[in-house]
Amino acid sequence: MTVSARPRVARRSGLLVSAILLAIGLVNGTAAWAQQAAAVEPEKAAAIRQLLTLTQASELMVTSIETSLPAQKAANPEIPEEFWDEFERRLQVDLGRFIELLIPLYDKYLTLDEIRQLIEFYQSPLGQRLVEVQPQLAAESMLAGQQWGAQLGSEVAADLAKQGIVIR
Repeated sequence: MTVSARPRVARRSGLLVSAILLAIGLVNGTAAWAQQAAAVEPEKAAAIRQLLTLTQASELMVTSIETSLPAQKAANPEIPEEFWDEFERRLQVDLGRFIELLIPLYDKYLTLDEIRQLIEFYQSPLGQRLVEVQPQLAAESMLAGQQWGAQLGSEVAADLAKQGIVIR
């Protein structure tokens, strides 16, 4: 193994370990989040669920994750395809848990009155139009961000190379 290959392997292994630890933390933290969601005043929790349904929050999250999967697969070739297939399958069947994870967050930052106003907006024609285009906006924004990041990285590497610092 070359000296320049070692950091790549370490980075990939670090990414995999980080992903596993994050997943373990999320699984272990799910019970705490469920307790927090249950602690939200029932009327407010119901309003938050209505808002999240109107905004198609879970569908938008799935679209965002699915858009990033090719990059994740490319960055982690040691992870078998079966993992990715099962991950994508579970994205679809576990959306209810995701919504429950969001309830404490919305409770923390928005009042019941604000949530009601947002519901009113998202029930309007303009709000429905935003919901309609939001998945495409999110997916295309993520791709634009990846392209921008790649271009920025190339520019930084070129500028550093001019200073004698070589990125391998």
